[in-house]
Order: sequence, then C-alpha cells, then structure tokens
Amino acid sequence: MATPFLVSLDPADPSSGLALKQIAYFGRVFVKASSLSQAQGFLRQNFPLLDVYVDVTEINSTGDIVDILDAGAAKVFISPDQLTRLSSEQSVPSSRLVVYASSDSQINALQQWIAENPERKDAGLCTDSGSIKAVAEKLGMNLEARNVYKSYDAGSVTEDALTQDMEQGAVTVVPSQVLSLEPGTPGKIAAASLLAACAVPDQNGLYATSVTDERGVCLGLVWSSKESISEALRTGTGVYQSRKRGLWYKGQSSGDVQELIRIGFDCDSDCLFFVVKQIGRGM
Repeated sequence: MATPFLVSLDPADPSSGLALKQIAYFGRVFVKASSLSQAQGFLRQNFPLLDVYVDVTEINSTGDIVDILDAGAAKVFISPDQLTRLSSEQSVPSSRLVVYASSDSQINALQQWIAENPERKDAGLCTDSGSIKAVAEKLGMNLEARNVYKSYDAGSVTEDALTQDMEQGAVTVVPSQVLSLEPGTPGKIAAASLLAACAVPDQNGLYATSVTDERGVCLGLVWSSKESISEALRTGTGVYQSRKRGLWYKGQSSGDVQELIRIGFDCDSDCLFFVVKQIGRGM
C-alpha cells in the first residue's frame, strides 16, 4: 500500500519543493493540468516512475479527461459539474474519480449521485472541510478504504493537522514545498515524521520493515526507526535500525548497498515496505 499522503507538485515550477525523484520514494504524485497535452506529456515521462493523480478541474472536455485516464493517470480529481457531465457523456469507473466537495450543497449533490447507483460508492472525495470523519460518514464512505482526501495549501498545513487527518483515515494532499527529507529544516515538515506517524511501533518504538527488490522478491525482514527512515530518505539508500549497533547503513562495509526506490506500508500499516535495487548480495 502506498503512503497515506500525496505530494503535490507544480509542473511549471518543479524546483520549488522536493524533486520528482524524491517524491517517487512515496509512490505517487499529485499534479494539476490545464490541458490534455500537458497531462499527457507529464504522464508519458513519469508513468513508469510512480502513480500520477491529476487535477483536471481546468479542463472542459470530458473526452480529454477520459484520454488522461487512458494515458495512465491513476485517478483524476474533478469538480461536481464535471462529475455530472462525465456521468451523462462518458463511461468512467467511479473508482478512478475523486470529486472535490466542501460546501453542504456539493456534499449533498455527491451523496445523491452515489445513492443513484451502488457501484458509485467507489468514487473518492477530496475536501478541505475540517471534519473528515463527519463528511465520510454522511456519504457512507469507509475511511479504511483510503478514498477520502484532505487538501492543504502551503500556508495552512501543519504536521499536527496532517497526522490527525491521516490517523482518521484520510489521504492528505501535501504541497512538495513544505516537505523536507532533511530533519530539522526550519519551516519544513520532515517527511520521515509523517511516515513514522502512520506506522505501528513495537514496544521499543521500532517498526517492522519488509525489504523487497523491484520484482517483489523478499530480501529480508529488518527494523526501522524514525531516524533510520530519515537517513534512508536523505541518502536514497537502504538504512535500517539495528537493535545492537544503532543505525545500519546496508552495504557500508561489504559494498552490497541498496538503492532506495520506494517506501510504503502493508494493508493495515503495521509493517513498512522498502522497495530497493540491490547492488551485490542481498541481506
């Protein structure tokens, strides 16, 4: 399972936050597209790297929205008006749609749309409303399905707010410019802190971690800490927590290093997953 947050990137100003390669450590990215060609260009370049979620609210043509999904977008984020037109003009699986709804009227309209067809319950909701749990309950959405999204802008987001929403079951949309892979960066939220907040620690405060290669072959079961997660993200390598030796930089002495590809969780978040490219022998 991917991390319970989406990192948003402005394709027009990619230097303003985390680099796309760094965002790829979290498995998916959120971008806003104003045209079909812009979305297709981004997807063509980055589809193999990570899952791409696209805000298409500035695109009028429902056909263009379908083409963006066909080009490889994992999901599209749409307005209630676009939802109405898509429902009447196109056949799109509801599981590929996330609808922006914050006001009572928008939420009521989405509730009615879902009630018209049971298959539509797989649609997602994105809101900036304060109470994620209340909105989800009104729409009959299961927060454990991770299809309720909470959006933030750079000026309003805090680590405490993100953590609280993720603990409730929301997927938070976090601007890349507020995140840092370096711990203690002034004015930034440490990405490792968000990952640790979502993980389930043992009695010693460590997190069980399954390490696999790109093919899904298990390389070993190890332990992580908040500090080791931070070091893994900072260095882009496999770094873990040894109960006896402290931080364990895989391959530091043997040369059998691991290039970090992605970090995620299992289905109930009680185990971290590291996907790595193994250089040399395994663990």
